[in-house]
Amino acid sequence: MSSSASDPGNTPNLPPTSSEAQARSDRSHGRELLDSVLRRTAENGSGGSLDPADRSAMEDVARRHRGESLAVEPVAAELVQSVLEAHFQGFNCPADSLKEMSQQIAAALLEDPVAGARLTKFWERLCEVQP
Repeated sequence: MSSSASDPGNTPNLPPTSSEAQARSDRSHGRELLDSVLRRTAENGSGGSLDPADRSAMEDVARRHRGESLAVEPVAAELVQSVLEAHFQGFNCPADSLKEMSQQIAAALLEDPVAGARLTKFWERLCEVQP
């Protein structure tokens, strides 16, 4: 059977667009950044060596969302955004782009079994220490 060009089910595999490639790259870099923060925190028990800017930003998220379960929106995305903002102050990233990037990174982290488990454990511990 030959397929015709008008057959919508027969679309060729096209290379990703530049925006898709950029989004994939952003998720990868963001995942590495937050995973590094989570790993350092887990290695140090209570997070004693966590960067003070990261710690303060994430504690603010925990205060706002204490008792909420970890989901992409709003908790995980806000955690990611707080870390990105703390590390990239002055980067001048548009707020809507930062929010979208944070949501994508949070979703990728929670979809990954290892990173998702770390983030969940970290969130639970963070909520335990917040008044």
